[in-house]
Formats: sequence, C-alpha cells, structure tokens
Amino acid sequence: MTEQQHRRRTMVLLAVVLGVLVAITGVFGSLYVVARGDTGQVREQQSATEDRVADADLRLATNTSTLDDRDQEREELENDITKLHACADPAAASIVAVNAGDDVALGNAVDLMLDNCGR
Repeated sequence: MTEQQHRRRTMVLLAVVLGVLVAITGVFGSLYVVARGDTGQVREQQSATEDRVADADLRLATNTSTLDDRDQEREELENDITKLHACADPAAASIVAVNAGDDVALGNAVDLMLDNCGR
C-alpha cells in the first residue's frame, strides 16, 4: 500500500469518525432540548401543585378555626344545659311532691329551685 492510499484511507476513516461524532452530537443535542422542555413542564406542575397545597392549607386553617369555635359553643351550650337541669329537676320534683301531698319534699325542692334557678 502506497503512502497516498494510506493517507486516503486515514482521511476516510477520520471522516467516518467525524460523521459519527456529529451524529452523536445531534442526538445528544435533541435529547437535551427534549429534557429541558420536560423540566419546564415539571416546574409548571410543581408550581401548580404548590399553589393547590397552599390553598388546601388555608382551607384547613379556616376549618380548624371554625371547628374550635364550634367546640367552644358546644361547651357553653352543655354548661347551659347543666344549669337548666339543675333548675328543672327540682321544679319537676316539686310537682311530684305537690301531687303526692309531701310538704317536706316540696320544701326541699323549692329550696333547690331557689338555689339553682337564679333570680
């Protein structure tokens, strides 16, 4: 093989290698562009998800506050019911005592009514 053929073969080989490298560069370039686009979509989805989470946290805080208010109102109503029972039970006992003609039970019931019913 002559030196000129050897050079030509080397040039062809280098041209093939260069062509392969250019093709690989093109493939990686297109993969980079696709990956970058996917990254943008993921960031948009992440931002939207973070917004939804923030809205859900706000609703949760509002509902928790409302629930605490309702619990306090329930406690106040239960206290009112207890006070009303303390007044109503002696009143019912006084009616029973009147019907039974029991003056001692009536006196005790009236005393409890005066203590518990408030004036």
